[in-house]
Amino acid sequence: MTMHLTQAALLFYIVSASNFLLSIETFAKAEPQDRHSTCDGSNEPNVSASRTSVDLGWSGGSSIDINIPVQVEYQTSAKFSAIVIGNSDVISHARMRDSKLMWDREDYRPCANPSDIVVHIVGPSVTAWTLNGPGRLNLNTISQETLKITSHGTGSVTADGYVKDVVLRSSGPARVDLSKLETQRASVQIRGSGEIDIAPREDADISTSGPAVVKIYGSHAKLHVRSHGSAQVIQVP
Repeated sequence: MTMHLTQAALLFYIVSASNFLLSIETFAKAEPQDRHSTCDGSNEPNVSASRTSVDLGWSGGSSIDINIPVQVEYQTSAKFSAIVIGNSDVISHARMRDSKLMWDREDYRPCANPSDIVVHIVGPSVTAWTLNGPGRLNLNTISQETLKITSHGTGSVTADGYVKDVVLRSSGPARVDLSKLETQRASVQIRGSGEIDIAPREDADISTSGPAVVKIYGSHAKLHVRSHGSAQVIQVP
């Protein structure tokens, strides 16, 4: 009786081990999209497709929302223009509706990095930007009275030029470098582990919640800091 039980247990072990090894082999052979639901194989761009440009038909506006993982390059101009450059398969899905960058359908999630798709935007002063997700926003040589940047997620933002008053709202591990943006006053509110660089001349109002790191360049600005959590606020001479 004991021998039969031992043999049965051994057989069960062999079958279980075989099934386990088979499942590992199946997983190893699976295509990446089978393992990562965020990258749907049906949205895999054709790598042999040519790089091209498409005019998104932007007619201007004081605010822009970036809702797709692209790199946006903005520069002030008297003319309005929004041109997307990248893989023709991917950018054929890009749209700009009511000053919102988006895909033509909600379930479209191409397997591409933000740097693969570049949107060049020029126009009169855009005073409010919202970055949702892992996109990139570069504001080049801007000159205006006010600027508000709102970031949700893992995006990155850089800016240079001059702005009198800057408002920054960030939630998530964003990277925002405004150290080359000359400004008089800055209001910064961070929720999460963001990394922020700013360079105000007069006033800096900082509110943090979470392990954020804020670097303030220059020693002349008056600091008003409210911190909840393990945030670091560092003044760099």
